[in-house]
Amino acid sequence: MRFFTRFIAAAALMVLAVTPLVGQASSRSADASASVTITPVLTLTKTVDLSFGSHFASDGLVPSSGPARWDGSSDVGSHLSASFVLPTSLARIGNGDPGVPITFGNESALFGTTGTSLFFNPASGLADFGPVASSGTYFVELGIGSAASQAASVNLTGHRPGVYQGVITLTITVL
Repeated sequence: MRFFTRFIAAAALMVLAVTPLVGQASSRSADASASVTITPVLTLTKTVDLSFGSHFASDGLVPSSGPARWDGSSDVGSHLSASFVLPTSLARIGNGDPGVPITFGNESALFGTTGTSLFFNPASGLADFGPVASSGTYFVELGIGSAASQAASVNLTGHRPGVYQGVITLTITVL
């Protein structure tokens, strides 16, 4: 019987030790969020430079002989915007001669995707073009047009022989 009494006493002590006292019971909860960011696919590569060819200074105002071109890809159905940083003159390589003025016609840029294209003013950019076609590809050309007023053009009058260059920056943004 003594063994049985000890067993009951030990079991009671274990129950008391495991059971929290009334004043001790408390709990806390805190939430954590789960998130993922899916970034849009966007590529852009310059494939052709803007070309004016070779001319004499006496040729005066000369339209571009071939447009600059950029090719890219994005998610099918995405909308894109395009903006340019355009030079106002092309600097002569090798010295500080005055630059050759360059101008861009108000519809001398073209944005396109499979089956759809849109002319726009490169100075103001294109706020929204889309959706990108099922191919996922798009292109931008600058210097499009057959006349100097529509295309990009340079005024060669009064400039010395040499190579004149400038930088055109195109930025594409997924909207």
